[in-house]
Amino acid sequence: MSYRSEKIKHWYEGKITRAGNAVREGGLRSVPSLISKHNQKRNAHVPATRSYIGQQGGGGAADGLRFGLFSMAFNGCEVIAVYNLLKYLGRFRDIREIAADFEKQGAIVMGGFGTRPSALYHYIRNHAGRPSELYIFRPEKKDPEEPDYAQILAGARAAVLTFWNGHNSWTIHTVMIAPLKNGKIRVFNRYPDRLFHDYPSVEAMLAAPIDPLKAVSMIVVR
Repeated sequence: MSYRSEKIKHWYEGKITRAGNAVREGGLRSVPSLISKHNQKRNAHVPATRSYIGQQGGGGAADGLRFGLFSMAFNGCEVIAVYNLLKYLGRFRDIREIAADFEKQGAIVMGGFGTRPSALYHYIRNHAGRPSELYIFRPEKKDPEEPDYAQILAGARAAVLTFWNGHNSWTIHTVMIAPLKNGKIRVFNRYPDRLFHDYPSVEAMLAAPIDPLKAVSMIVVR
């Protein structure tokens, strides 16, 4: 990774993992109101869906929506994850409404760097109707202890996981996880060519063969 990329990643880590980045009521908008209103008008013309959303960047139902300055085919994974989570919990909200809410608070750099995990947590806590917990996995530690994901997920109804796209990457992706009765997990919107994929565990999902993924945060709903 180049020096410039390292600097960007360090800045990005601070934006999405440090406690000082919690959402503050009445704080500055993440996306200017004029842009957000334009997006809402544009998104109103995209056919609504009540189905689970996946295949981001591969023709999925959210690809034609706007979030901040970008298409959600590029930056909508956090919004999609929260949408899928609320639908799974029987607390459906239109994804266009969720996107507009995160444009008010949570989007990083007009949505270009996604949405803060702390903003996802506050939103889920307010709308899921069930207890929720936020786990932050500190990337600044040189040799952090690997989290016990099975223990974290024990008894959970669902979760939202954010991870680096590889140890040498400074881009993140966020997915919704549904624990299954057979002990596996169902991960929504992991790949652009399918709605979901089942894994034996979170560790199995993160264990990419060439460049293993690195968890940033997990929001668990009990």
